[in-house]
Amino acid sequence: MSDEREAGGPPLVFQQFKDLVRIHLKQILNLDQHTSKVPMHTVALLVMIAYEALARFTDPTQNKPTHWLFAERQQALYGIHPTIGDRIFNAIRNGLAHTYQPYPIPIQDLGEVRLVLTWKDGTHAHLKAVASKMVNGHQWLCPVPRGSSELPQALCVDVWSLWKDLDALFAEVEASLTADPVAARQFDDLVAKNREKYTDRPKDSDSGLWRSLLSSRRLEEDV
Repeated sequence: MSDEREAGGPPLVFQQFKDLVRIHLKQILNLDQHTSKVPMHTVALLVMIAYEALARFTDPTQNKPTHWLFAERQQALYGIHPTIGDRIFNAIRNGLAHTYQPYPIPIQDLGEVRLVLTWKDGTHAHLKAVASKMVNGHQWLCPVPRGSSELPQALCVDVWSLWKDLDALFAEVEASLTADPVAARQFDDLVAKNREKYTDRPKDSDSGLWRSLLSSRRLEEDV
């Protein structure tokens, strides 16, 4: 991939990726102006995809897990141990990608810890252990009773906070790529390698099937 950059700016491929993610997330996060049924899962999944992509494209280490950047970020911002950050990333990313709900995290001698997503009303509780109660048939998060010795088994994940942290990370990565031409070229190279690795290449025997599809299912202009 060529090192396409605007004068003094980051690689073009980074700029395009950042702009798409930011545009989509900002539009999704405005949906609460039109409906009370807000797509929290969509925001969380898109944030995890962005972290995964940035992790792949900013570190050339072979076989390094893609959750490293998310885990590192949560430790820096919230003091959360990277092992916990790994589990949170996997529970959200894989759970939402496979079943469209976060997977529970099984903990020995404790049971399962559930990740509970909030929209914009949970910023004060982001990545904090919380209790829950039923209100009119719906489960609501609430603070842990003061002085309670019982360990809560729910962890709040506020998607607005996820987005704000990601947006700040975009700015930091952009500044580093702009200042370091070597890092910018590495980002370009890693994007190209990732695309090459994950592009599905049909077998030669599939050629006829694709030719048939493209010739028989054409959208042709009106006469």
